[in-house]
Amino acid sequence: MPETKERPRLTRNPDDCMGEIRSEMRLENADDRAVFERGFIDESEIRTVEIEGVVDTGAQPGLVLPQSVVGRLGARTQREERTRFADAHSAVVTVVGPINVTIRERTTVVDAFTLPEGSDPLIGQIVLERLDLRADCARGRLVVPPESPDRPVLRL
Repeated sequence: MPETKERPRLTRNPDDCMGEIRSEMRLENADDRAVFERGFIDESEIRTVEIEGVVDTGAQPGLVLPQSVVGRLGARTQREERTRFADAHSAVVTVVGPINVTIRERTTVVDAFTLPEGSDPLIGQIVLERLDLRADCARGRLVVPPESPDRPVLRL
């Protein structure tokens, strides 16, 4: 029988991934970026934050941020939405944005759910799909798929 090598598990399914994956990300106020591109402000005036987030492939929102990060970004309130948390309680949360999210040199724009101070920033499934990143559970990191090394490939 031929010897088989164990391959790292790449998954988008939260039930298949054990342990915690954390990733650095750069957040940018997308409204500020648009004002810069129109020539009204200097690039240094774009509000940005570099933080580490917990990858949560089970989180439906694309991005969840503590209030202090939202404040530093100056993100605009979009709406309020009722959400259900992992412990089954529900609450109304503020949704802010637009926010440019850059991970592994790939960028997308999303809105973010805001949680109280002390909450971990969460990188949810929508961000992972838009950036075409996968959770490598064996190594505890996000990886770029070999079939799309240069830029995200979105599935239709």
